[in-house]
Amino acid sequence: MLMFDVNRWNIRWLIPMPIVQELNTRWPHCHLIINSFNGHGGDSVDALLDSPCLHSLKASFWDCGHAHPQNIIDILKSSPNLRAFEFRESGDTGLRPVPKSVGPYRLQPGETLPPLVRLVLVGYRMADYRSWYRGASNDTEAPEIWANAADWSHLKHLTLEDCWNGQDYLHFLDALSGRTPALRKFVWKGGTQLPHSAHNHPYATHLSRFIDQLEALEVLDIENVYFGDVAQEIYRHAATLRSFRFHRLESSVGEDETRSLSTSQLLGLVNTLAELETLTLDIDLHTA
Repeated sequence: MLMFDVNRWNIRWLIPMPIVQELNTRWPHCHLIINSFNGHGGDSVDALLDSPCLHSLKASFWDCGHAHPQNIIDILKSSPNLRAFEFRESGDTGLRPVPKSVGPYRLQPGETLPPLVRLVLVGYRMADYRSWYRGASNDTEAPEIWANAADWSHLKHLTLEDCWNGQDYLHFLDALSGRTPALRKFVWKGGTQLPHSAHNHPYATHLSRFIDQLEALEVLDIENVYFGDVAQEIYRHAATLRSFRFHRLESSVGEDETRSLSTSQLLGLVNTLAELETLTLDIDLHTA
């Protein structure tokens, strides 16, 4: 299979429509990988998103236009052949100022998303951005709509990162339970506003429940949860887990705690996860 990889496309210009059309005609099965997306291109944007060749796309809040596509939902709904998608609120030029009238970012019931193999969401909130800036209360419906909008059975890599208190992502994990049999890599870096001491925090309940129901996890990268609250669920993947990273921000560590694992926790981890090839942990120099 021909792999057509566009790694460093000029962010100011889209791939010209004639090139996209030529790919569609001559190499409809090639994989077009776009690492710099520009949503300000009218018909050229529509042609790219609808292309049978479009396989992977990276975008940021900056890349969405004032017309179509206005937001992440527009991009996903317009890309039926997309299999890998990465969205970051902050683009190469930093955070985009939020306009007075922000387009609807909320997925509506009945709308469908492509069957992704890889999904990376960094700084994205599944509820309507206008509700977010009005300080609306926790929204559990929007993550459930996301979970119901696609066939997640082919998803192999899921990264959820930097969503303020992480509530959207946590409810999304609950709604995804039992729908991701192919998931092999899970990265969790949400919950940057956790209170001091995450021990027995409800936050850990959602994470441990999701990790426990996965079938054959190979790569796990998690932050800001008390290790003891998720250890048993992690150990259940001892036969398949090859890489494990565990990190805690200072803000999630109480005065009587340390970021480092205890001696008993380290021994349990080493003795149980015998197939590990890569292990990354915090070492608190104040207590080492």
